[in-house]
Amino acid sequence: MIRIFLLLILTAPIQIIAQTNKSTLNGKVMDQNKNPVPFATVYLENTPDNTVTNNNGTFQLTGVEFGEYNLIVSLIGYKTRKIAIEVNQKIVEIGSIGVVEDTEQLDEVIVQGESVKDKMERSAQAVTVLETAEIKLQTADLGLALSRIEGVNVRRSGGLGSQTRFSLNGLTDEQIRFFLDGVPLRLAGYPFGIANVPVNLTNRVDIFKGVVPVRFGSDALGGAVNLNSTQNMKGSRLEASYQTGSFGTHRATFSFNRQKEGSRFFFGANAFYDFTNNNYEIDVEVPDELGRLQPATVERFHDTYEAKGLDVKAGWQFKTDGLVSVRAFANDNEQDIQNNLIMTIPYGEVLSEGANYGAQLRFVKNLSKRLSTNSVLGYTYDETRFLDVSECVYDWFGNCIRERTVPGEIGGPSDQLIWDNVVYGRITFDYQLGTNSKLVFASAITHTTRTGDQRIQADPDAIDPLSAEQRNFAFVNGLEFEWNSTNEKFQNLLFFKDYYQDVKAEQPNLGGNINRDRNSHNIGFGNSFRYRVSERIDLKASYEWATRLPNTQEIFGDGVLIGPNLTLEPERSHNANLEFSYRTTHLNKWNLQFNANGFFREAEHLILLLGTDRIFAYNNVFEARSLGVESGVRTSSPNDRFQFGFNGTFQDFRNISTDGPLAGFNGDRIPNRPYVFFNGNAGYTIPKLFDIDDGLNLFWNARYVNEFFRGWESSGIREFKDTVPEQFIHNAGFTYSFPWQKVKSTFTAEVQNFTDEKAFDFFGVQRPGRAFFFKMNFSI
Repeated sequence: MIRIFLLLILTAPIQIIAQTNKSTLNGKVMDQNKNPVPFATVYLENTPDNTVTNNNGTFQLTGVEFGEYNLIVSLIGYKTRKIAIEVNQKIVEIGSIGVVEDTEQLDEVIVQGESVKDKMERSAQAVTVLETAEIKLQTADLGLALSRIEGVNVRRSGGLGSQTRFSLNGLTDEQIRFFLDGVPLRLAGYPFGIANVPVNLTNRVDIFKGVVPVRFGSDALGGAVNLNSTQNMKGSRLEASYQTGSFGTHRATFSFNRQKEGSRFFFGANAFYDFTNNNYEIDVEVPDELGRLQPATVERFHDTYEAKGLDVKAGWQFKTDGLVSVRAFANDNEQDIQNNLIMTIPYGEVLSEGANYGAQLRFVKNLSKRLSTNSVLGYTYDETRFLDVSECVYDWFGNCIRERTVPGEIGGPSDQLIWDNVVYGRITFDYQLGTNSKLVFASAITHTTRTGDQRIQADPDAIDPLSAEQRNFAFVNGLEFEWNSTNEKFQNLLFFKDYYQDVKAEQPNLGGNINRDRNSHNIGFGNSFRYRVSERIDLKASYEWATRLPNTQEIFGDGVLIGPNLTLEPERSHNANLEFSYRTTHLNKWNLQFNANGFFREAEHLILLLGTDRIFAYNNVFEARSLGVESGVRTSSPNDRFQFGFNGTFQDFRNISTDGPLAGFNGDRIPNRPYVFFNGNAGYTIPKLFDIDDGLNLFWNARYVNEFFRGWESSGIREFKDTVPEQFIHNAGFTYSFPWQKVKSTFTAEVQNFTDEKAFDFFGVQRPGRAFFFKMNFSI
């Protein structure tokens, strides 16, 4: 029933507002002598909207959605013009656009109308920006899209909804912090991992490598990832998508924003629904009639995933810059667990469920000509359930082959509930000291209270180990000084951070609860510097002495497969980057972007997820070092008809502990992590395929990962060691864009892993083979 309901809300509002937010743009192109310029190409950057001037130099673009655009005017023999425009009414008169002759066809660098991506990547920050406009049209999820960025590796323990491991320059999992519009992702309504966030609900992803800006008010060891949702509320905008394909997969998203012209009140809503059976084929070993293990190919039979969520937002814009808004969200998910962590034992009834509810209040305001603030206050309730009460032993074919003497497939019967109540607040102040400098101060608190209920115990009279109340309080402050030279060649960001954590944990005991309280206090600092050699070349260097406080899940476990460790210490790390970048941005010729970055990470008390084939726990590994280099090149033809990109990463991440339990593996690579991987992509666009308003885009993506050891490389005989084999995965497809009853529509067909390569991730768990997906997008 919920699928039918979601399909109805995706399509029903289309006709209602289809006519309310379309515009017609009128203009004229003139040369330096005030003569009309015919046959000039006029288009809106990163959209299919385009036209050609007539003999009088005039042009008209119809059916343009409300929003902000860069309008491009291009013609051989003239310098290309780029103009930033805002479309917020039915008819927009642009007026005359002047172009000047360029008889020598010089490589003009366009600097006006610089995009957010360009501004951020050309700043002193160690950041890579992923724009999601094209990705939204394709069937790849956010995890797959992020893994195509140099230095990033996103691995999964299966298909959609499975456990993910995000790695950035070697550091992994919660050593990287994740945000949605500056709010920690788990506290913003997405507790089930960044790879499972619907990509259609984002418009940009910022990846900060090793050095995290003060404005997030957060600790982090190896960097941060910030998802930016749609923020422009002007006019009316509706977006919807539906995807289906292999393994019983269905994904739908819905987004609506509305602000009447002349009104300062705005509201919006987002919804998503995901479902998949994940019944792809895997290679396993099964016993024959004599009990001997034989290879077999079977379908996964207990790996269904379902998630759904809704968030609504309303607010008021002030007469001057600023706003106040309220956002509320609710979501839940259910995940079958098919096998143990190394895919040697099948499960038939193990289940994990989660629910997440919360609300946020945001206040943004210019308090004076020099002082502004951006503050947020929120509450989140998070619930996790783990159920394992099966009385059957299952084989890989889904058959119950015998009754268990004791219920429970993992280790005895379990029906666990874990509750987290989280209060989060952050206040940020920006103070402009002068024309070229400013101060940024950020302060954030996070207070988590956790308790639980083990509903099934061997001894009903025993103390419930989950009933004790556990508290985690984190207080992070930061101060940043930004300086820019008058000629904009130099930019420097100097910052200091302060971290405090107070953990209060009770350990149930027959003689009374035992308090295992602890607290920690650390100071960090760093600096980021950029020198603009020319309009095309930038040199950047950055460093941070970083601290990451153990989070609630690492300390207390997740109540499912991750056990508690109340002795965890904060991680510390020296992070450094040295980057060179080169880019051209002229539109009449081929564009080229090249970047190379060397990185260094040296961490102590490094927290890693280690364990057996049944249960994991987070542990301090004391010291580890990551050295590496990442590089990428991107090129595109005039008017972006053809695009090609390639990037590669080499990282040498080794244990350098000289004492403790892992000192015996000093010098070994950290296990179960790839150290060489490459990505390639290409695309070709054919505009006006059947009609003036349609277009076809062909695309291809590939990823190579080298072979790596699952365990410590110095342990055991090399020929008999378990490895994750090298793999080379290809995806390809096409997107056809077309108008449908004045609704901007796209249809995408994509084949993922079209060579049907055996795909694996951490601990050798097999991922899906060849898969076919189809996706429709609508926007008005």
